[in-house]
Amino acid sequence: MPAILFQDEHLLIVNKPAGLLSVPGRGVDKQDCLSARIQQLFADALVVHRLDMATSGLMVFARGEAMQHELSRMFREWKVSKRYVAPCQHRGYFVRWAKGRAVDVACDSSGIRSPCHFKGLVLRE
Repeated sequence: MPAILFQDEHLLIVNKPAGLLSVPGRGVDKQDCLSARIQQLFADALVVHRLDMATSGLMVFARGEAMQHELSRMFREWKVSKRYVAPCQHRGYFVRWAKGRAVDVACDSSGIRSPCHFKGLVLRE
């Protein structure tokens, strides 16, 4: 079972592992997903947003329809701040996404305009 990082009577924050669907897909082989696993524990848990199957990260689940509507409104109106962090090779491109599109791109010292503000978290050889 994925880790539940926060829970109260209004919402759940769950760590979705990479490789697991957020919601069921088409076909019997695509029914195992985070929402189904969470709903086994919390029958009132409803999806507010999704992450791609290959993406790991935190997902918010509403506890009940009223909270789902409110949280969905907050996502729709960009009241929720999202941050994507991706491991990158030592040399290459770094992309920052906001509102579903790339807003800044930085490259190594090749001269490409780089308005991004980023920091390396871990250097792996």
